[in-house]
Amino acid sequence: MKNIKTLSDRVMPSDFFNHEIYFCTNEIENGIQKENSLLVKYFKEEFRSNLVGKTINDFVIVQLDKAFDEKELEFILSDLGLDKNDPVAAQKHFKIQITKIGLLEKKELTEEFYNQLYPGQDVKTESDFRNKIKEEIERMFINDSEKRFKTDVVKALMEKVKITLPDEFLKRWLIATNEKPVTKEQLEQEYPVYAEHMKWQLIENKILKDKQIKVSSDEALAYTKELVLREMLRYGRTDMDDKSLTEMATKILAKEEEAKRIYEQLYDRRLMDVFKTTFTLEEKELPYDEFFKN
Repeated sequence: MKNIKTLSDRVMPSDFFNHEIYFCTNEIENGIQKENSLLVKYFKEEFRSNLVGKTINDFVIVQLDKAFDEKELEFILSDLGLDKNDPVAAQKHFKIQITKIGLLEKKELTEEFYNQLYPGQDVKTESDFRNKIKEEIERMFINDSEKRFKTDVVKALMEKVKITLPDEFLKRWLIATNEKPVTKEQLEQEYPVYAEHMKWQLIENKILKDKQIKVSSDEALAYTKELVLREMLRYGRTDMDDKSLTEMATKILAKEEEAKRIYEQLYDRRLMDVFKTTFTLEEKELPYDEFFKN
């Protein structure tokens, strides 16, 4: 990647799209802050003109759903810790201040390039490279299958384990502890979802305790490094060494909400292992579209 000073559209269109912007994101209202980087091409076509001529320390104000299409918007919302299913979240305004600008350049398909992408994994030819990509796509589909499996397990356990909650007490508690005023109508509408979540938390915590499942800080760091590397590769970054990955992962885990999310994912993995050894599984192949209809 080549460092440059100013975003310019006086280049080949493909080069303009491959400018990578490093930036600090600040929410205008509630102060959510996040450091990240994106290629210009991931912004909406009609928004990109706002970036032309921008240089380091310049900023733009964005409304998320005006700046990003649906696919990229989902990633941005998740990265900012916002609910992708909340339409209000997509309309939030952020100040994006540019801290660095780079230009991604195409690499030749050489053994050196393969080693940068997959160090120590014996990828030497284009055929090896394509097989690696195929493996990554297969892992993506496995992840979808895992999510579906967990959904089915949670549903089965919730139906089998009958838990009675002190509903009236919990409703009063929610009203008393909520930072913002809650109307009776809101409470009645949202409480069933909260109650289901609470019941699952009780079941989940019981399993974690009985199975003595723990996640160490070393495991959390290693997993976070994997996530960082995967995200960097997604955006064409192949120059990340172990020291850089460790520094980025450590910064992520220093943030309370991010650390909570990482540990939850790792505990979730352990629970999945328990479920797979406890339940009798029947594998079934489905077309991709049909899989999500069931």
